[in-house]
Amino acid sequence: MASRLPLSLLKKRYSVLIICEGQEDKEYIDRLIDIGVFDSSLEIKTLDAKGSSKIFSCFKNVLLVAPYYDLVVIFCDTEMPPYEELKRQMNKVNSLYEGRDVSTSVFYYVNPVTMQLILLHKGEERLSSSHKSEYAGTIYRLFGVPSYRAHISQVREITSQINKENYLLMKERAKKIISTSYSEPNSTNALTLFNKLEKSDPKWIKEKSNLIKSILIY
Repeated sequence: MASRLPLSLLKKRYSVLIICEGQEDKEYIDRLIDIGVFDSSLEIKTLDAKGSSKIFSCFKNVLLVAPYYDLVVIFCDTEMPPYEELKRQMNKVNSLYEGRDVSTSVFYYVNPVTMQLILLHKGEERLSSSHKSEYAGTIYRLFGVPSYRAHISQVREITSQINKENYLLMKERAKKIISTSYSEPNSTNALTLFNKLEKSDPKWIKEKSNLIKSILIY
């Protein structure tokens, strides 16, 4: 007997977890979720790893303890050269898969920091440093938040100004940053993730999920 449920209820609702390096990154992704730029059929959650050095342990624990997510990815900063901590976390993730380079399917990053993307919501600014003191003036000029130190109230004041209109502007401006290599200044591959989440691409999610869930734990 055929099901009488509407197709909208029969369609699988994919669950996606985005592990964010820190609170600033999490607040940004949470804002994008809240303003509805991603497909409503996706159930997207975020998790604060509470620091770049804890990304790997957070990723591993999620896969072992909460394997019900269809897809688990990481959103983080590259910081400045020589990118030692980022490379360390990538290598640790790869170690779970007998050294296969799974990190390229898991890590979504911004060089040097997430604030680079956030600034692009308001203007064509490019950061040359990961030090907050170096771009605090730019934040004040674009967002009106003085003496930026990434306090939670400051981060939320900034992200509250993000909307669908300037999200689209950010994407257009980010396209001018051609490189997606983490070692290139002002590069990012985050748009790849955003574009996929906007359209709820089931094939992409399944392929990523099959790869990530092939984790090798002994």
